[in-house]
Amino acid sequence: MRKFASSAFCVILALLINSWSSVWRYGTERASESRLGKLLDKYLHDSFQWNSEYIVAKNVFRRNADESYEDVTLVTQCSVNNLHYLIHMAGRWRGPVSVAVLTPGDDCVKALLGSYWLKKCFPDVFDQVSFHFVYPFDHTPTRSSSLTALQLLQHPTRGHNNFCTNAIKVLREFHGGNNYELNGIEYPHNTLRNIALEWVETKYVIVLDVDTFPSDGVRDNFLNFTSSSHFANLPSSARNVYIIPAFEAKAENPRQLPLKKSELVKYFKRSYVRPFHAETCRKCHEAENIGEWLSIPESEELAVAYEVAWEQSFEPFFISERGVVRYDERFKQYGFDRISQCCELHVAGYRFYVLNNAFVCHDGFKRRKTFHSTKDLENRKNLRIYTEEFIPELSRKYPESTRSCANYGVRIGHAKSRFLPRLDQRK
Repeated sequence: MRKFASSAFCVILALLINSWSSVWRYGTERASESRLGKLLDKYLHDSFQWNSEYIVAKNVFRRNADESYEDVTLVTQCSVNNLHYLIHMAGRWRGPVSVAVLTPGDDCVKALLGSYWLKKCFPDVFDQVSFHFVYPFDHTPTRSSSLTALQLLQHPTRGHNNFCTNAIKVLREFHGGNNYELNGIEYPHNTLRNIALEWVETKYVIVLDVDTFPSDGVRDNFLNFTSSSHFANLPSSARNVYIIPAFEAKAENPRQLPLKKSELVKYFKRSYVRPFHAETCRKCHEAENIGEWLSIPESEELAVAYEVAWEQSFEPFFISERGVVRYDERFKQYGFDRISQCCELHVAGYRFYVLNNAFVCHDGFKRRKTFHSTKDLENRKNLRIYTEEFIPELSRKYPESTRSCANYGVRIGHAKSRFLPRLDQRK
């Protein structure tokens, strides 16, 4: 009888403990949800509709540093799993940056935390960075989360180094899905680019992918270039783009990427560096005439090396005035997102100048076999939009233009270049 009573007592005690535990967990979860809800309300209050598909929360974290109109803003976009690249990108740029982050569902919380950590742990760099969050209408921010990283959301005063070490480690482990595989959400590169461009306040911009890094000193050298006589002697700057040749490096992390042209040339000879998309889209950067660019000695001053003509599939990275042609938001996932913009630049009468010293470098070699499974299907879909909708629309948009991007797929000849004297050759 005593044994039975003892067993019954143990069962009742276990039930009570389990009940108390459930009540405690429920209360903790409700408190966490309440805290999370307040957090989202605080940072996403300045939100509005963008076209018919997205909500934008602008300047969730905005730059604190003053900036001059005569400056260059680096514009980029990413999903939460690539936020960590901003550490090296913004660190190299050392100037104003505008970032649009795709933040559906739980990713919004991760983006809030990641942006907060970057601001707190790298204040000298991220004081010049503005974050804009973007999410589809049908994937609004989740107001409940089991993300244990929420415990780190505090100002890192004591033990700053330990806090930042842990925070950045968690940031690198964020999983929001690769850009092309976001749980059924088509990745809107061009929408994100346009949103990040919308709040640029400087005269000039450069739009880069988040895993493609500028060489050292591009911003300062370009600003010096714009005040030179060389720049003043070029045709109207509003319709010029200044191409920065693109490469990719066999690197394990962005810290190993070359900083200077002399260093890049050395790596190129060792096959550690090669032209961007050398294996996956040779035409995309072939018109940059990389062989000739590499043969031009590195100089102290940035200048135009030569002018190139537009070619099919051309998608260079470049610096331009901020009023540059925007990206067509019909192109999502893989293919033609940047090609279409370059095509419109050509039709609109822009000129393409290649700079002598500056370059960008992608972190890692692009390989054919490493693309996501639906890449070819997406490419065909976007090719149809490009040829059947986009190109015909340009003839109506620019009726006076004698230029065209028609006959897509027909490629004749090689990169055409018209060389300009370098600064050291000018009298």
